[in-house]
Amino acid sequence: MTDGLEVAYGDGTISTVLFHGNGFAQALDIQIAPSDAFKAQATGLLGPLGANSELPALPDGTVLALSQDRTTRFTQRYQQLAPAWHVTDQTSLFDYKPGETTATFDKADFPNQDVAYTVEELEQNQDPAAVQNANDACVGANGQPENLSHCIFDILATKDPTYAQFYSLLAQFLANGPAALGAGPIIQVTVPPPPTPSSNLPAGFVQVANDVSLIKGATIGSDGMLYASILKSDDSTALVSVDTTSGAPGASITTTGSGGLFLLDGSLWLAQDDPTGNDKCTLERFDPATLMEQATIPVTCDISGVQAVPVADGVWWLDRSTADGDGHGGMIRHIDPATNTVDRSVAVPFVNGFLGSSPTTLIFGSFDAGSGWYRLVQGAASFTPMTIAGPTFGLYAQGEGLWFQPVQNLGPQPQADFYTSSATPDKVIAIDGTLVGADVQAIYADSSSSNPDQLVRYALDGSAPSPILTGATLTTVNGDQGLGYFDNDPLVIANQKVAKLWRVQDWPVAGTTSVIAQAASTP
Repeated sequence: MTDGLEVAYGDGTISTVLFHGNGFAQALDIQIAPSDAFKAQATGLLGPLGANSELPALPDGTVLALSQDRTTRFTQRYQQLAPAWHVTDQTSLFDYKPGETTATFDKADFPNQDVAYTVEELEQNQDPAAVQNANDACVGANGQPENLSHCIFDILATKDPTYAQFYSLLAQFLANGPAALGAGPIIQVTVPPPPTPSSNLPAGFVQVANDVSLIKGATIGSDGMLYASILKSDDSTALVSVDTTSGAPGASITTTGSGGLFLLDGSLWLAQDDPTGNDKCTLERFDPATLMEQATIPVTCDISGVQAVPVADGVWWLDRSTADGDGHGGMIRHIDPATNTVDRSVAVPFVNGFLGSSPTTLIFGSFDAGSGWYRLVQGAASFTPMTIAGPTFGLYAQGEGLWFQPVQNLGPQPQADFYTSSATPDKVIAIDGTLVGADVQAIYADSSSSNPDQLVRYALDGSAPSPILTGATLTTVNGDQGLGYFDNDPLVIANQKVAKLWRVQDWPVAGTTSVIAQAASTP
């Protein structure tokens, strides 16, 4: 196909991407012909319209009634539907630069309430000649009736008549299928049989869970018990555990949400999001051995879920509910584990930033223009600014400062820098590879010069670097998957342990995504 790309999925769904061309050479139009199976389970913006509604249902199943006026239509689309299906930091499949979150790419004032929804509304503010020209162009492009209004709308909104050429191409596609778009010669391809998956895990690796979509949080105890908060392939959530020494599964429970995990004051804490989109998040405390619930602490949250981090004397969480439209006025609030209540609050300079912690210090910041980096040391009543020049790679709070890998000429440099309050680094350590973590005694890097990858520990006392974990290759039905230490899945350093988790697609059988892990003690 010379003007697009067609993908046929195993369930019969066909997705076709058409290229606009002309002045919109990088613009795409995606046509989806769903199979019956896809229609039956589709949700979100691809889900079916609700009964007596012009919009898909919300995540909790709520159907928004058919709007009768512009104000209601705006509220439903941009203040109810859009926030409800907005991805969070935990569910997004995109990679983000240090200091960026999903909120970095939100534009609060877009669109404004004057946006036109229909051709008729758009035509009210257009020159009659422009309206007629758009009609002529779209009719001349052989636009089908169901796409004619779309064509007119696009030309009037963009003032670019070349959209008519695209709609002519679309009409040909809808009438005649891919053959109308200039299909090239058919090439017979013999597909080799899929590889036979590895029946066993490499030595030192353990299986954590099956049928997993995302790992939302993880932590490890001093006894080697690994905990993971997971979003399963059926959109349910669970809290699972496994003994990383023996591979024996521990307790597991179904949860109402998912999020970050940490151990503190004898409890396993879960920063639980609200999958219904109703902003009813909680901090949950569990018994680490049995996963029996010990306490539920309601907290405010937004579409990004809960940002919560532990320190030696409690838990800090970010409260954006008090912020104004410019992002000022937000707070971080401290929970005393003895009472499970907020005992103090501190204002944050802005609300959309990275929140990290060591046992004694909070780090908050962003490289966005007008933001910056700040720290809150134990006992302080307010954040103080830090001098950190971006860009950087990796951000890991430890001690009273922050470790990161500086970036020059678009690439990470072979060193890790530690900053506290001065404009120059307090400490610099040469590393081979990519910085992936830190604790109070060392930093950790994924070695770029070893095969398979190694997780190398660089002690702060200057002693020789030492490999602490070695990766492996696991064969799945889609081929070999390398298990290294720099990817989008969690690497956890806590309680004198280090653990790495991986999602492995199509293992041990096709159609299943499993979570496996590897762990070791730190010196």
